[in-house]
Amino acid sequence: MDHDDLHTLQWLLLYGSPATRRQIGEDLVGEDGAARRALLVSTVLSRGSAALRGRCLEVLGHAIACADRRTAETILNALLGEPQIPRV
Repeated sequence: MDHDDLHTLQWLLLYGSPATRRQIGEDLVGEDGAARRALLVSTVLSRGSAALRGRCLEVLGHAIACADRRTAETILNALLGEPQIPRV
């Protein structure tokens, strides 16, 4: 992503409507969203602005909700680490 894209994404996250943030989350689900998902995860885990981190987490939550199982688990593992309890 270039600087203008990053600035636009940051603005939409901070000042966009809930519907806009939901749409961003849905757009992250495709394969072309992997780089943006990684960027949002790293922002959530950073020491940056709490408001921006919260909005990134919100958008990732929307992505998890509408993603297939594999993509949802990838996002969750990036945020929380690998599960410590074996799957049943």
